[in-house]
Parts: sequence; C-alpha cells; structure tokens
Amino acid sequence: MLTLREARIASASKAAFFTQSGKSEIVLSSLTNNAAALMADTNATINAEGNYIAGNGIAIQIKAGSILRLSNNDIMNNMVGIGSGGGSILTFGNNKRSGNGSSAPWPTTKILTF
Repeated sequence: MLTLREARIASASKAAFFTQSGKSEIVLSSLTNNAAALMADTNATINAEGNYIAGNGIAIQIKAGSILRLSNNDIMNNMVGIGSGGGSILTFGNNKRSGNGSSAPWPTTKILTF
C-alpha cells in the first residue's frame, strides 16, 4: 500500500493523487490548485484522513468499482466538489466542506466505528 503523509501537492496539471487498481492512503496533506485532487481509477481504494483539499478543478473523482474513505478532511472552494463516475464514497461524517461548485451528491453512507 502506498502512503503519503504530510505532503504538499500544488498546481499539478493532472491529478495530484491518483490510484489505479490498488490501495493507497493520504494523510495530513495539502492538495491545492490542481486540475484534480483525489482520483481513484476502477477497482482502486483511497483512504483520506485529515487533508486540506482546496482550490482544485475537481476535489474528488472516482470510477466504478473504486472506494474512497474520507475522515476529517477540509474540502473547500473547489470548482467541482465530487465528480460523478460511480464507485463508493464512505465517510465518518466528520469532514468539513464549503464553497465548492457543482457536485455529485456528497456521501451519506457513514462508516461504523467501534
């Protein structure tokens, strides 16, 4: 599994963080002013914890069969909050979002904690 921790990715002309058919996690990172921030290709899994995702063209884009788990992220001022394309976006319900443009529905499926 690929893990990115405390990274700063800005002004990428494509996706700042892209996973293809594998598992990855991004933790305590800043993804700003990119064409897209988080992208999961078919059958990929991304766990995103404690990230600042702002000023991107698309904050989140996932494809069919992919899974994105969100916890404690700030998702703000992106042109598109969530791009459509299938897949599952799961949340712990503790993410903050504000000022995003058009968007597919924000996730309502909460991950159970024990």
